[in-house]
Amino acid sequence: NSSQDLTFDAIDTVPVKGLELTKVTGGDTTLDFEATAVVGTADVLNVKLDNVKSTANAAVSSIIANGIETVNVTTTGTESKLVDIKAKQTKVVIAGDKNLTIDNDGTILTDTTTIDASAFKGNLTLGTVNSATKDVEVIGGSGNDKVSFNNGFQKGDKFDGGTGTDTIIMTDDSAANKAAGATLANVEELEISDNGQRTID
Repeated sequence: NSSQDLTFDAIDTVPVKGLELTKVTGGDTTLDFEATAVVGTADVLNVKLDNVKSTANAAVSSIIANGIETVNVTTTGTESKLVDIKAKQTKVVIAGDKNLTIDNDGTILTDTTTIDASAFKGNLTLGTVNSATKDVEVIGGSGNDKVSFNNGFQKGDKFDGGTGTDTIIMTDDSAANKAAGATLANVEELEISDNGQRTID
């Protein structure tokens, strides 16, 4: 419960219960793990979010950590909005039933290649994922999910919206030049994020 940056230093083990953030209206939360705490390739950080957003209903907080491969996010209570999750994770798993937004003016989840929200019951909104340099797979849940592939929707990229009314956001160029081998399923709407004029087939 905070409105300021909060840092935990020299953590010697990844807590099983994880990180719980409730009514955080500003500031980043940083977990600085000792190198010995995050040895190997299977380190998991569990995160529970409840009403993490500004009083103006905006995303103003990030979760920052080091050496984590998987971040499990569960939403509860009231919807949450994050700027980013920066824990060097390659996978984010999202569950719970309260809406979640992760978005900023740039690219989010820059090291993440898999975002699995198949068990999520809320609406998921993701800003621009890092499909410019990585193959990114996003699996939606039962809510109305919206994901931006403004960095391109290339061979190896995948978006399965699940159930609900789901939206992929792309620039005019990336929509018109969607590469063979990119996989799109269970997505009902296409949103063009710039002022493109070409025909999308």
